[in-house]
Amino acid sequence: MAGVLAPRVSAVEAMRQGWARASARGVGAVLVVWAVLALLSALVVAPAWAWWSGALAHTIDGARLLGSPNVSAWIEVTRETPYGVRMILLTAVAGAAMALLLNAFLAGGLIGALVRDPADLAGAYGGRVAHFAADGLRFYGPLLRVALIVWPIAGAVIGAVALLAAIPFAGTSMPALALAASGTVFAIGTMVAAMFVDLARIHIVRTDVPWAGAALLAALRIVGRQARQLVLLAIAFGLVSALAIVLLIAVRGWIPGQTWPWILGGVVVQQAHALARTWLRAVLIASEEVLVEADAAARGRALAVAASVAAALEERPEVLVVVQREAGEGRLPGDEGRGSGDLAAEIPGRLVTEGDARRGDADAEEAGPASPAVAGDRRGGEPPPVA
Repeated sequence: MAGVLAPRVSAVEAMRQGWARASARGVGAVLVVWAVLALLSALVVAPAWAWWSGALAHTIDGARLLGSPNVSAWIEVTRETPYGVRMILLTAVAGAAMALLLNAFLAGGLIGALVRDPADLAGAYGGRVAHFAADGLRFYGPLLRVALIVWPIAGAVIGAVALLAAIPFAGTSMPALALAASGTVFAIGTMVAAMFVDLARIHIVRTDVPWAGAALLAALRIVGRQARQLVLLAIAFGLVSALAIVLLIAVRGWIPGQTWPWILGGVVVQQAHALARTWLRAVLIASEEVLVEADAAARGRALAVAASVAAALEERPEVLVVVQREAGEGRLPGDEGRGSGDLAAEIPGRLVTEGDARRGDADAEEAGPASPAVAGDRRGGEPPPVA
C-alpha cells in the first residue's frame, strides 16, 4: 500500500507543470489580481501623495528630499503639516484592512481559474472574468475563515520562534546576527504558513466543500504525504522571490527620483515587480495544485486496490461441512451411504426378555412371533415380585 500512495510527481515536475498550467489558464487571473492590487495601492497612496506634493512645494529642500531622504527636512515638513502623518497612518491601516478582505476574493478567483479547464469555459457567458468574480464570491467565506484560523496561530508561533532565535546573539558584539536570525525565521515561517493556507484553499475549491476545518485537516494530510516536494517548492520560490526583491532594490537605488520622469520610472519598476510577484505566486499555487491532484490520484489507486482485494476475498468458494450421523441412526430416503444401507443396530439380535422381533419393545404396530419365555421373565405389564 505504501508503494501505491507514493508520490508520482517530483518537485521539478510539479514546478514545470505549474508553470505550464499558469501560462495556459491563469494569465487573465494574474492580470486581474495585479490590477486590483494596483488600484488599491493607488487609493492608499493618493492622500499621502497629495500631502507630500503640497508640503514639498513650500519646502526649500523639497527637491533634495526626493533624491536623498533627510531627517531634518522630514521634521520640518511634519512640523508645518502635522495632520499629514496621521493621515498616512490612517490610510495605511485602511489599505491593509482592505487587502486582507480582498485576499480571499482574489484567491478564490485565481485558484478557480487554475483548477478549471479552459475548455469548460467555451461558450460560457461572461468568459473568464465573470467566472473569476463568481468563484471569488462563492468561496469567499470559507477561504476567509481559513486565513483567520491559520494566520493568528502562525503569527504567534513565528514571533515566539523568532524571539528564541535572536536570544543567543543578543549579548554579542554583533547584534546584526540577532536581526538576521529573526528575519530568517520570519521569512521561512511566513512562507510555510502561506503554503499551508494555499493547500487548504485549493482543497475547498477543488472539492467544492465549504468547510474550513475539513480543508485544514486535508492540508495537514497533504503536508504529511508530500512534505519533501513542498519543502523543495518553498526553497525554489523563496529564492526566486528574494532575487526579485534584490533586483528591485538595486534598480530603485539607481533611479534618482528628483524629476517627474524619474518618479514615473520608479512607479513603473515598482508595478513591474508587483506583477512579477503575482505571477510567481500563481505559479506556486499551480504547482501546489499539481501535487494535490497527484496525491488524490494516488489515494484513488489505493482505494481501488483495496476494493479489488476485498472483492476477491468475498468470492472465495463455499466450504461444505459434512457431519456423520450417530451410530445406529437409520438412513433417510434418498441418502447415499458408503454401503447404501442402514447402519448396524445398537445391540445385535433381539432381546429375549422383550419378546420383540425388531429393535424396540413389542407394540401393536410391530407384528411377529414372540420370543420363547425364559424362567423368571415378567409377561406384559406384570409387576415385579415383592420380596
